[in-house]
Amino acid sequence: MALFECEECSKEISDKAKVCPYCGVEFSKSNSFAFKYRWIIYGAVVLVFIWILNLQGNEGKSSLIESLTNSVEYIYDDQLQIEEDYFHYFQLDLTRDTDVTIDYIIKSGPNLNVYFVSEDNFYIWDRIIKENINEPFQYNSDLSTFNTSKSSKTVTMPKGKYYIIFENTDYGPTYPPMNLENDFVTMDLTIMTNY
Repeated sequence: MALFECEECSKEISDKAKVCPYCGVEFSKSNSFAFKYRWIIYGAVVLVFIWILNLQGNEGKSSLIESLTNSVEYIYDDQLQIEEDYFHYFQLDLTRDTDVTIDYIIKSGPNLNVYFVSEDNFYIWDRIIKENINEPFQYNSDLSTFNTSKSSKTVTMPKGKYYIIFENTDYGPTYPPMNLENDFVTMDLTIMTNY
C-alpha cells in the first residue's frame, strides 16, 4: 500500500481509497494514477532532457542551454525623427556579455553618424556638442557607422553601461546640408539585446 496526498485537504491517504476519509472528496482512477506516478513522469522528463544533452556533445549542450535561457529585449523598435543640429541617444545597461543589434534605415533626410560609446566617452561627447570644444573621444567601431542611410550590425558587448548616439549635427564626418532648412532625419530603428 502506498500513500498519496489528497488534492483537497493535503492529508496523506491510501492509494486504495476511493474517498478521502478527512474531507470526503471522491477519487477517480485517473486522479489516483496521476498522484501515484507524477514523480515517475517528472523523472522521465528530466532523463530525456539529460539524454538529449548527451547526444549534443559539449558545443551542443552550451548552445541548447543558451537557447533555453536567451531572452531578446527590444530597447527601441519604431520610427525615430531627429531634428537638424540635434542628436538622440539610448542608454544600455548590460548585466552580462550580450549581443547588441542596431538596425536602421533612413526614410527621409540626410545620412547620419551613429556612435556606440562607453559611459565615460558619452560625457566627453556631450561636452563636445554642448560646449563646442574639440576633445578626442573613443567609440566602438564595430557598432558605429558614419554617413550611412542604412545599417544592420550585431556585436557581442561585455557587461557595462553604454550609449548609442544618433547624430544629425555638423560635428562628425557627416553633417546636414547647408540649405538653410531644418533637415529632419526620419528613420525606422530597431535596437535590441539578446542575452
